[in-house]
Amino acid sequence: MATAWTASGGDLMQVYTALLRHPAALSGPAAKARQPWDFLAAALRGLGFRGEDVMGWPDERLRDVMILPLRAMGQAWKSPPGPDGWGEAIETWITPQGLAERISWAMRWPAELAAPLPDPQEFAQRVLGDRAAPATLWACLRAENRAEGVGIVLASPEFNRR
Repeated sequence: MATAWTASGGDLMQVYTALLRHPAALSGPAAKARQPWDFLAAALRGLGFRGEDVMGWPDERLRDVMILPLRAMGQAWKSPPGPDGWGEAIETWITPQGLAERISWAMRWPAELAAPLPDPQEFAQRVLGDRAAPATLWACLRAENRAEGVGIVLASPEFNRR
């Protein structure tokens, strides 16, 4: 797109053409990893929380549920690495440490935040829809309890992609 901009002297139609001809423009859904903020927001939304619910939490809860996990996942609150914001590459977000933190969050916080927890199979259908892999459905069905089943859905590859 930058090359099209420069070569065309700033003709936006040329830039749009380059954008739409790029292979990423035609890639299917879930080709990227959810950034940590997106992961947490989608998880909370899936658990039934609204923005005003979260904003009404005490500062300590916001810190424990959102701010500290964001930092541990590599996306410190309001601190992008540069003026161009956060990276989009999957390897930026799916690192051993970042993935371990996502799994830890998924296995801990739903049980502490949502009462009652949803049925894991219904939760998977609601938050994953037709992207729910048979292996994920199988695993959440066989979880020892609802908290583990919901955690499995949130930790699944399908939930961690956008």
